[in-house]
Amino acid sequence: MADKTVKELAEMVGKTTDAVKQQLVDAGLPARAEDDLVTELEQEKLVTYLKQSHGQQEKRRISLKSKTTSTARVTGSSGKSKSVNVEVRKKKVFEKPDPEKMAEELAAREQALVESQERAAKEAEERAATKKKSGRASSSNASSNACKLRL
Repeated sequence: MADKTVKELAEMVGKTTDAVKQQLVDAGLPARAEDDLVTELEQEKLVTYLKQSHGQQEKRRISLKSKTTSTARVTGSSGKSKSVNVEVRKKKVFEKPDPEKMAEELAAREQALVESQERAAKEAEERAATKKKSGRASSSNASSNACKLRL
């Protein structure tokens, strides 16, 4: 869609210029004269407004249905085999993710990651501190043991 005048839009959709002007105003766009240009962005806003006002909303779910047919041989109680048609139907529904929910989940994941990194850093510091303490204690134990041996 290129930039078009209000008059061209009216001819394209088969409506009067007054009707198109009213739709532009209803869509939240500024009022225009017949020869004023309507940009592509404004045309897209008009189309989305008209879709919403006419009840055509974006579909959030897509359903895929598949059906397979096969033949199974079954033996009856009398020993006679019989062919039976088996039909398997599968339905899978995909839902378009909500951008707000996705943003919240992403923020929660990032927060959890930061917290786990902070916790890991604290644990590493505590381990290092306990190693230093235990290293000092063992060296003092070793020197006291050496003193005992001399005696």
